[in-house]
Amino acid sequence: MDKLDNIILIGFMGSGKTSFGKWIAKNHGRNFYDTDELIESSQLRSISDIFAENGEEYFRELETDTVRRMLDDKVSGGVISVGGGLPLRAENRRLLKRLGTVVYLKADVAELVKRLEKDNTRPLLAGGSLEEKINRLISERSEFYEEAADLEVDTSAGADTVAEVSGASASDSKAAAAEMKERSFRSMYEKIMSETGREPKRRF
Repeated sequence: MDKLDNIILIGFMGSGKTSFGKWIAKNHGRNFYDTDELIESSQLRSISDIFAENGEEYFRELETDTVRRMLDDKVSGGVISVGGGLPLRAENRRLLKRLGTVVYLKADVAELVKRLEKDNTRPLLAGGSLEEKINRLISERSEFYEEAADLEVDTSAGADTVAEVSGASASDSKAAAAEMKERSFRSMYEKIMSETGREPKRRF
């Protein structure tokens, strides 16, 4: 079976999958899908509530069912952000390869700590040292991300970074941050297109 025409973004929590995925959808004529959002919509409850009420293994089954359903429905022309733990299952890695081109978004631990330190919606990061938890989970997951991926893109320098402009006003600093993010996303997207031999789809 040939791959479907989707760009699939995998990687650790906070690596920029959602923000980059929405940027691709907006600027390059693709539909955006987030597997966590699809699960929350179908279950009518949050990921945190699913973990608390049914446990992690139940949630992982829901992730696999979601990817299978997208394949069965022949979803194409999309950009798909998947949960950080979804590629850990061998079955899911095989399914993702059929669903489209898998892009591993990487970021260093210091950057992930900065992005996630105020986020209280991640059940696996609750309690204890955030940096220790991120280090442990990345060491457990990185080989599976690499196995699943068709290519890797480093987001440490841009995906969710806020530019600090010395001496600038708040509005100027915000504008500079937006421009920095735009340049970063554009560069990341061009890398994906170049390495997969695709022509960018543009929305005019």
